[in-house]
Amino acid sequence: MIIFAIIVAYNPNINELNQLCNQLSKNGVEIVLVENSEKNILKVEIDVSVIAVIELESNQGIAHAQNVGIAYALDQGADIIVFFDQDSIINSEFIPNLLSPIKNSDPIVVAPVFFDEQQSFEYPSFRFNRINLLDKIYS
Repeated sequence: MIIFAIIVAYNPNINELNQLCNQLSKNGVEIVLVENSEKNILKVEIDVSVIAVIELESNQGIAHAQNVGIAYALDQGADIIVFFDQDSIINSEFIPNLLSPIKNSDPIVVAPVFFDEQQSFEYPSFRFNRINLLDKIYS
């Protein structure tokens, strides 16, 4: 199973981004950084050598940048694609825990819980109920 992480970067904090990339790399994840800014500094500033960096030369929007990353990952044979923000913080158990529901099953979508540490607040996920209204889902 080939796992790719797509990280769209716009003027990122390089130290935070390096920490995320290093943790993903330790988990055997292939990393695609899509630089969605004019600076084009990622190829020089990122520590991990297994990263593919795609420079868009300008801010073309996160959806476009993610689609560019998806196309690259699929061309490289990705079985699973995971999205991260440039300032995401994960631990060594994050990837195994995230992927555990999809082992040996049909393709599905899984998502992490977003927790705002500054506000001590968990943002809900949403699911449509039987009458097509949204229900909030908490971990």
